[in-house]
Amino acid sequence: MPGVVMEISPKRTFNFDGLAANQNATINIVDRVDVSQWTEGQLMVNVHSEDIGASATMLVEVYADGYTDEDPSVEFTGAAAIATVTLNSSTVAPSYSTAAFSAGFGPLVKVRVKGTMPGSVVSLDAALTIRMCMKSGT
Repeated sequence: MPGVVMEISPKRTFNFDGLAANQNATINIVDRVDVSQWTEGQLMVNVHSEDIGASATMLVEVYADGYTDEDPSVEFTGAAAIATVTLNSSTVAPSYSTAAFSAGFGPLVKVRVKGTMPGSVVSLDAALTIRMCMKSGT
């Protein structure tokens, strides 16, 4: 069965160069993506350019999103990512990476990018396009 491709973020530079040593930061790209009609998905990340120093990491992650109108100011997020693409000093640009996820993620998901600086400050930025391909497994 063919899938539906969702544009999560057009080409955008994610820059974590301002982090101090041993720090991390998370950027919420999108919340409350309705995936209720699908049973499996694929996180797809195009790396257009990158400058990621030794031991630094950048994660593109999909999480279950438990948003409810009953408590809209509270962020209900799954405890662990259901799909992760990891970028590090071994990543070359241009490149393309995917991570699959299936059953049990619920009706909504969110996508985040997390940068982690190692014990010494290095470069940590990348220009990425982020998409998801959603399918029903029949």
